[in-house]
Amino acid sequence: GLGDGVLAPDATGGLQLNETTMAETLRRLGYATAMFGKWHLGQREQYLPHNRGFDIYFGIPFSCDMGCGAWHGPHPTRCFPSPL
Repeated sequence: GLGDGVLAPDATGGLQLNETTMAETLRRLGYATAMFGKWHLGQREQYLPHNRGFDIYFGIPFSCDMGCGAWHGPHPTRCFPSPL
């Protein structure tokens, strides 16, 4: 599984490909699908929303504040550049 939290920017996995998303089901029924916001289910190509049933995706694959910020203390151990 995905563990007990969201996927970090350095994660290599994502939502398992054998899982069916609501978007995939709705698309098969003829609906248009869209996803807006933070994805947090994998940032590798095969896990991104446009490959998981969404026709439109506007967002980021993970939070741009994961690992670097005032709330992480003076010496955060993991800092990732913003995906934007």
